[in-house]
Amino acid sequence: MTILEIILLAAGALLIAASFFFPEKEEASSIENIDALVREEVKASIEAESENMRRHVEDVVDEAVSYAEEKTERTLERITNEKIMAVNEYSDTVLDEINKNHKEVMFLYDMLNDKQKNLKNTVTEASEAAKEVQKTTEELKSVSREVNTSPAEVTINTENMGPVKMTSQKAVNFFSGLEAEEAKATIKSVSEEEPVKEVRTLNWASLAVNDANEAEKKEAAKEGREPENVIEGPRERLNREVIELADSGMEPVEIAKKLKMGVGEVGLILGLHGR
Repeated sequence: MTILEIILLAAGALLIAASFFFPEKEEASSIENIDALVREEVKASIEAESENMRRHVEDVVDEAVSYAEEKTERTLERITNEKIMAVNEYSDTVLDEINKNHKEVMFLYDMLNDKQKNLKNTVTEASEAAKEVQKTTEELKSVSREVNTSPAEVTINTENMGPVKMTSQKAVNFFSGLEAEEAKATIKSVSEEEPVKEVRTLNWASLAVNDANEAEKKEAAKEGREPENVIEGPRERLNREVIELADSGMEPVEIAKKLKMGVGEVGLILGLHGR
């Protein structure tokens, strides 16, 4: 054999031996390619499924959030409406109370105005009555001064009886003999709408007699003599009767019933006279 033949045989053997290795490598590479393809497919599927899941989760979350927002809005609207209604009711109640208080204040204000008018009228009438009393007192003083001189005829102006002509001695006896009920000048409140009518009584005859007695006592003290012609008026007689009944052992209640007086007035008279 020549060298060429040997080389060709060796090359052929090598090719035959190499032919056993080439299919194995191709099969291994094809398996690797399939595995890579499978991996890529699985990866793509997973990614696609993940994307689908993500979208589904987002949709569910968005739906849940929308539902929660709607429910919250409805709840807030209901609560707001309830609060608004409660505030409206409370405001109506407050306004009613304010109107009621306003009406009460206006009623009290009108009542105070009426009271003020009645008080002014009463004060005016009292002033007029006081002037009449003062005038009558002056006339009575003049009469009492003329008692010891001459029985001159005098004219006394009275509110209830008009002008009365009599002698000075008769005038003194007339006023000293007046009963309390006959000598009362009553001043009544003008308003008839009040629940209680205010009545004030002024015993002008008793005041006149007291003033005349005081004048006589002062003149007697200046002249250093005992008072003369001291007149016992209705009040003095009443005080004397109260003291006499108390000295006789009667209780203030019994005295008040007998003389038709108040128990407090009887107690005041007894207290002033040390009984």
